[in-house]
Amino acid sequence: YDEVESLVQHVKSSRLAPGFTEILAPGEPEFRSAAQKEIEGINIDETSWAAICEEGCVLGLDPGRWEV
Repeated sequence: YDEVESLVQHVKSSRLAPGFTEILAPGEPEFRSAAQKEIEGINIDETSWAAICEEGCVLGLDPGRWEV
């Protein structure tokens, strides 16, 4: 683990290409996106939300109680 972490830090300390502000390791953008969605939630369009609520009703759930 320490060797991999050292390699990642070495790569991230490289000179940046013009127009870039940082170097990201594989999976880092996805990890950041997942963390942001965990905090802020995800956007669902009205058509999809209506379909989700409809299926919830079929299953006996009350979509009116769901946090929006």
